[in-house]
Amino acid sequence: MESAGSPVLGRFLSSELVADIGHRSDVSLRMNLPRNRRAGESGNAVPSPETVITPAGDHLEVSRLLADPLGRPVVQLAFQPSREITRQASSSLRFALFSLLLAGSLVVLAIMAVINRLVVLPVGKIEAFVESFADTDDLTTRLQ
Repeated sequence: MESAGSPVLGRFLSSELVADIGHRSDVSLRMNLPRNRRAGESGNAVPSPETVITPAGDHLEVSRLLADPLGRPVVQLAFQPSREITRQASSSLRFALFSLLLAGSLVVLAIMAVINRLVVLPVGKIEAFVESFADTDDLTTRLQ
């Protein structure tokens, strides 16, 4: 016996389930019928199922049109993501940038101190010895 078709797994999206999902994910989630659902069912232009992000004042609104297996628009899900996440990320990036600048400055200061001790001071002693040798012409003096 041959089987035909394919299994379809799904869940009915009720208003209560959408509200529960929105509450659990801490976003304002809405489910709407698409505006041009009748146009899609009559065979006219079917809206694309792409995600649309719309700035709305101090927040964003993200919406996506979901289609049935035949490609007809069935429902539009829209939500407003929390801007608190963006604020936290911005704050974290500022802290990371400040930390990197501070650490970089400390590394530069440490390198300058090491170069001063290992290179500049010995060269300064050699220069002072050469100047004193040029002034006195005393060949018995030694570099200390």
